[in-house]
Parts: sequence; C-alpha cells; structure tokens
Amino acid sequence: MEALVSEEAGRNLLAELKTDPGQVGLETLLREIDKLAAVRVIGLPTGLFSDASEKLVEAWRARAARSYPSDLRTAPPAVRLTLLASLCWLRASEITDTLVDLLIGLVHKINARADRRVERELTEDLRRVHGKETILFRLAKAAVEHPDDTVREVLFPVVGEKTLRELVREAKANERVFQERVRTVLRGSYSSYYRRMLPPLLAALRFRCDNTAYRPVMHALDLLALRRRL
Repeated sequence: MEALVSEEAGRNLLAELKTDPGQVGLETLLREIDKLAAVRVIGLPTGLFSDASEKLVEAWRARAARSYPSDLRTAPPAVRLTLLASLCWLRASEITDTLVDLLIGLVHKINARADRRVERELTEDLRRVHGKETILFRLAKAAVEHPDDTVREVLFPVVGEKTLRELVREAKANERVFQERVRTVLRGSYSSYYRRMLPPLLAALRFRCDNTAYRPVMHALDLLALRRRL
C-alpha cells in the first residue's frame, strides 16, 4: 500500500486508479485487467470496510482521488492507509463490474453478429430457390385479406396442405443448419479477434453458480482455467 505513494515506485498505479478507462477496446480492456490484478496483489482483506457506511467510504475515496501523492505521503499513516485502501477497494469493485458488463456485452455481440451473418446467407439461399417467395407472399396476402377465417378455409386453397407440411419439414431442417452454421461462425470469430480478448477477461473474473442447469458452463470455465495453467 505504501508503494502507491512512494517516490521510487516505477509504476504510477495510483494515477491509473484515478483515471477512467475511456473508450473500450482491446488495449483498454487489457490495461483494466492489468490494473485489477495489481490492486488484488495488494491483498485487501474481505470485509475491510464492513463496519463503515458506504457514504463514508465514498468520501474517503473522493479525498484520496483529489490528493497528490505528496499530500498522502505527509499525512499520518492511519489516514494515508485508510484513504488509499478505500480508493483501491472501490476501484477494484468498479473495474470488476465494468469487466463483467463487458463480458456480457461481448457474448451478446458475438452471438448477434453470427446470427445476422448466417441469416443473410440463408436469406440469399431462399431467394435463389424458385417459388418460395411467391408461396410466402400468397400466404401472407390470404391471411391479411381474411384474418377471421380458418386456416383450412383460407390458406389451404392458396397453398395445399401437403406443400405447407413440406415447407415446415424443410424449415426445421434449415433451423438445424442455421444453428450449426452459427456455431461455425462463432468459432471463426473467436479464433481471430476475440481470442485475444476473452481468455484474459475470463481469467480476471471469478465465477460462482449454484444452479445445476449451468454446471456445463462452469465446467467449461474450469477447463479453460486448467488449459491456461498448463
């Protein structure tokens, strides 16, 4: 803790803790992960401020953020260490929250991009198959013009039941193809750009889950952690 305000310190971690990360990108993410690791090395105990109100700890943190290193060095040890501990404690929590939000956002972004890409591919395939667009148009037109009638009375005369059943079977087959293609695109995305981002991000966070439905996810995280250690 004293090294944070030491004049001989090589790395100005105190200044880093006082600054916001700015626009999130790969390099910013890696810096935040490195910053969190440096704070954890300090070894602040769990429940350090359990007997202090959040408002008081925030006030200590604000005072530490406003103080120059020289001001903290001249302060009494108890004051200096309390202010530094509050800054490190809250910044570690904030950085962790930011990384969790980033992880959730990345997962959604990767999935959404894969879905959109595969949807474009399948839409182009659909357009190349003669007759499907015409059938869908006729079905939609009949449904809109006769919204209160039954399917058998309105849609079957336009497109036969047999044809509709064949379309349903084909759609189910295409859904399997869609999901398989999405997984392929996801693997491709991960193996290029996101491979540099996700492993250090996962390594920086600690995951806990008591829901047995998500045990496969926890096992996967354990496997990734084991591979990083090997």
